[in-house]
Amino acid sequence: MAAENNLGKDKVSRLVWRIAIPSMLGQFVSVLYSIVDRIYIGHIPEIGTAALTGVGITFPIITLISAFSSLIAMGGAPRASIAMGADKQQVLKAFREAEAYKGPSLIIAYAPCINHGIKGGMTRTQTVGKEAVACGYWHLWHYNPELAEQGKNPFVLDSKEPDWSKFREFLMKEVRYTSLLKTFPAEAEELFEAAEENAKWRYAGYQRLSKMEY
Repeated sequence: MAAENNLGKDKVSRLVWRIAIPSMLGQFVSVLYSIVDRIYIGHIPEIGTAALTGVGITFPIITLISAFSSLIAMGGAPRASIAMGADKQQVLKAFREAEAYKGPSLIIAYAPCINHGIKGGMTRTQTVGKEAVACGYWHLWHYNPELAEQGKNPFVLDSKEPDWSKFREFLMKEVRYTSLLKTFPAEAEELFEAAEENAKWRYAGYQRLSKMEY
């Protein structure tokens, strides 16, 4: 058996046998363990129902904490902040660097959701991503720890200086923000101003990181 699985050249049937089936069995055992565990908890006299409720609430939180703990312990790194509609080349470079890195990598992507209530519909998602970056709502950057070994700054700010005058205009293109403004106008104004100030603060921080000398 080969030491490595070549996803681009090996036969699909062989890859399924080597990778997919063991993964499926592992997931099945993990789920089965959880089911059996809950059966025992549910049969605890008098407090079984309350105990099941507690497990249902805490288990997702524990899973999330464990996931981030594993990411840090295994040497993971936040690799990039991307928005496909704003810069496709930056997205491609971020994925290539993440794939080449020998360890877990985390890529944060701006992903418009139907619950945002985008005016014009979900067909505008690529345009929305571009507008989010242009107004400073979202920032593009990538981080390559291997550059530090070469004496270079591993942090690169890919976003240009935003046009902050368009920040409020961007917010008003989403129903989640316009509804807030109609329902709680005073609170909405305060939150909009805080959001813009926070975006400026984050961008200034990224600028400082990008100018650091190594």
